[in-house]
Amino acid sequence: MTGNTVKSTLSIQSITGVANVSLVLLLLTAISCRESPPKGSQTHVEEVRINLKTEPDRIHPVLSRQLSARQIERFIFNPLEDYNPLTLELEPILLKERPSINPIDTGAFAGGVRYDMEIRHEATWDNGSPVTGFDYLFSIKALFNPFLTSRIQASYLESVAEIHIDSINPRRITVITNDNYMYGEEVVCGAQIYPRHIYDPDQTLFGLSLEDIRDVDIDSDSESAVLLQKFANRFSSSSFSRDSVSGSGPYTLADWTADQQIVLTRKENHWSQDLPDSHPLLAANPMRLVYYIIPDEQTAFTNLKAGNLDIMSDVLPEQLNSVMGKESELNLQTYTPSVLQYYFIPYNNQHFALKDRNVRTAISHLMDVESLIKELFFGLAAPTVGPVNPAKPYYNTSLKPIALDINKAIELLEASGWKDINSDGIRDKEINGDLKSLDLRIYTTKSQLSQDVAVLLQANAEQAGVRIEVIPNDIGVFLPEIRKGNFEMATLASVQTLGYTDPYNSWHSDNSGSTGSNLCKLQNPKVDEVIEKIRSTLDEKERRNLYLEFQELIYEEQPALFLLSPQTRLVANGDLQLVTSTMRP
Repeated sequence: MTGNTVKSTLSIQSITGVANVSLVLLLLTAISCRESPPKGSQTHVEEVRINLKTEPDRIHPVLSRQLSARQIERFIFNPLEDYNPLTLELEPILLKERPSINPIDTGAFAGGVRYDMEIRHEATWDNGSPVTGFDYLFSIKALFNPFLTSRIQASYLESVAEIHIDSINPRRITVITNDNYMYGEEVVCGAQIYPRHIYDPDQTLFGLSLEDIRDVDIDSDSESAVLLQKFANRFSSSSFSRDSVSGSGPYTLADWTADQQIVLTRKENHWSQDLPDSHPLLAANPMRLVYYIIPDEQTAFTNLKAGNLDIMSDVLPEQLNSVMGKESELNLQTYTPSVLQYYFIPYNNQHFALKDRNVRTAISHLMDVESLIKELFFGLAAPTVGPVNPAKPYYNTSLKPIALDINKAIELLEASGWKDINSDGIRDKEINGDLKSLDLRIYTTKSQLSQDVAVLLQANAEQAGVRIEVIPNDIGVFLPEIRKGNFEMATLASVQTLGYTDPYNSWHSDNSGSTGSNLCKLQNPKVDEVIEKIRSTLDEKERRNLYLEFQELIYEEQPALFLLSPQTRLVANGDLQLVTSTMRP
């Protein structure tokens, strides 16, 4: 399984006195035979070697779609603010201090909010030039460019109405929003900031306002459309994804050997190194962070035990079990921190069979989640009922996990007219004059764990007259098909942010199209209404009640088979000092 690409985030592990190392906690990533790191390749302690299970599609925060990219981008690019992985509080990175936030009571933006903030004077780009509000404005404009292939982040910024840069001090920024969004500060301050002079050297976007960009007709040949298309072509080129990757963070991309390794090196004299109050994510003590791309869990684990890797996250449960109790002997250490993540199998709610709630619920009754947790996760997980992590204070504890019940599944299928008409062991139904079989596909990655989850469902489904074909493939191959709706089921994981979770991208009808992140293609007006209320409600008690209602609606609809919330499994070199955190980018 892999992380859902909507606002997808990664867990953070902090290496005390060495570095904050982002660890990829994807659920089940792909397997392929790739080169192992050279034995004994670590020549000094300044180098930390980390297993990366999935190769990033690109290093480009606006456009990258994979979680493996996010963990590397965090060391290269900075937002204005981010959560502290140790305190879990939102803290400044590029800003001098958190914004001054004031509601707007009158005028054109009444009901909105004004954010006043200033970028710290120490923050500079690699050429020594200052990070300014113009870089911030450019980065937000880029997010809204309609010609770019991905604009998921832009949906979070729709409430931003105006951005003003102080004419005397360009580090001072004022952002005006037209509503009081629940994630206002995180949204306004959370985008990764690009150096305008590198990513837009011709200042293509300089003369275009946010309004110009939002209102452009992409089918026209207007000057704005031509400029935005030109910018998008260059901005999304491979050179800005691999060769000319540049940000204000403490590391730079030094090497990327396809299918083998990615190397980050520490910047000398980085602007943050002498700050007494710098954010932990600016820490950069190791000279090199080397990410070895080894998707196969067994190959990676063998290299870890041989001393060729320092950190491996999301080890298989049986691998963790083989180390526990023998840490000193093996010079390894184990951790099982909780993570804000849940595993699920999305159903294509627009599929001719799966559009029926009875069919979806029947299949949910065909998964033995208890055995899944016990046998495949060694008990290091908890069952979940919907798209809210059980650790959240607004998790709906009144809902009970869907239990394995093959008879109940058969009853639901029969009620919807699915019977074995041609006596071939597979249920059929006449739909629009054609006899359709209940013959479904489930996409998995090539890892054994991912396939085991699917096979467990497959075996139980067969007893109910449902045929499920397991199709292992690389995530980069099947994820685009899922987005287009060319699937029935898939094994995925979704990662949630700290604080309240905004369900808009993943569950609102607005995002059920071929490029949206509502992967289940759920279209439910009542769900949409509750989501919209959640986003605009500031009263905490009222909002929690709305979350409970949202979960009840999702539970009734069963747009996906919700499986479990895991504890992550981390094994590391015994000489490292680690502090775990639930934070993900």
